[in-house]
Amino acid sequence: MPSPRDSAADSLAATSEPGSVTQVLDPEVWQRWRSGPRWYYALAAVVVDPAVEQRRVAVAAALSEWLIPTGPKQAHVTVRTLGFEPVAWRPHRVDLRVGKADTFTAAAYLAVASPQILELRESWDAAAPTQLDWPPEDRTGPYLPHVTVGTYRKVVPLATVRDRLAQLPPARELHLTAEIQQIAIDTRSPVGEWQIV
Repeated sequence: MPSPRDSAADSLAATSEPGSVTQVLDPEVWQRWRSGPRWYYALAAVVVDPAVEQRRVAVAAALSEWLIPTGPKQAHVTVRTLGFEPVAWRPHRVDLRVGKADTFTAAAYLAVASPQILELRESWDAAAPTQLDWPPEDRTGPYLPHVTVGTYRKVVPLATVRDRLAQLPPARELHLTAEIQQIAIDTRSPVGEWQIV
């Protein structure tokens, strides 16, 4: 079961339908998540670039009355969720282009372009299940690389959120290299804190 925060950020695509609104985490889902195993594993491109952190903080501040920001200095691109058991993994470097802020229905994020991550995911899909004994991912939409800024604490029209994001200064694309590492997400953390394993 993916973390409530990663599921919200990774799975729920934003819509542009009139009247569409942000989604908040169901308290029952959060309670089930917190009462299960302590650590949930994922492969993530760990981002340590101060410019990305500064952009995350600026976006979180712009949406502060609606958003629960992720933990400070926890920027990453979830590449693949793994479940409650770690896997054998050697770090792998990838190039990222971090762009402007946008929103899913459940989370605000920074858009990321990374052909290398998409190629890795395709190769993993081709290798499974004969070569990789990884659990299936729980997704309701296509994978979209991103750095989560935070999840929503209240229901707000998505048009209102997008209007606020449009008021931010233009964001130049940030080019960086990140290392895909295995992380353990703390299921007890309300802000999705994680550590490298």
